[in-house]
Amino acid sequence: MGNACAASGGCGDAGRDIAVDSCFLVDAGKESDLLICESYVYSTPVNKHLSYETVAARLSEINPKRVLLTHLNQDMLDSLAESKYPIARDGMIIDLR
Repeated sequence: MGNACAASGGCGDAGRDIAVDSCFLVDAGKESDLLICESYVYSTPVNKHLSYETVAARLSEINPKRVLLTHLNQDMLDSLAESKYPIARDGMIIDLR
């Protein structure tokens, strides 16, 4: 089995805030088989949360095989048509093979 990475803006290593220090997001998810990442808002920064634009801008550096977005607020839900990446759903089953 490969590796998977789940990232949320408020989590981090040694107190680092991923929403502010998106370099940590790159390190944490680097070349993962599956990156499960919050996309709380589309573009407007919200304290301790990642935006879709931040995640999308760093994906070429992270280079995951697959991406799944989660933890969306109404702003992001209203912008789903803009997303190039799949959105997690309640009860979703993910095959990691």
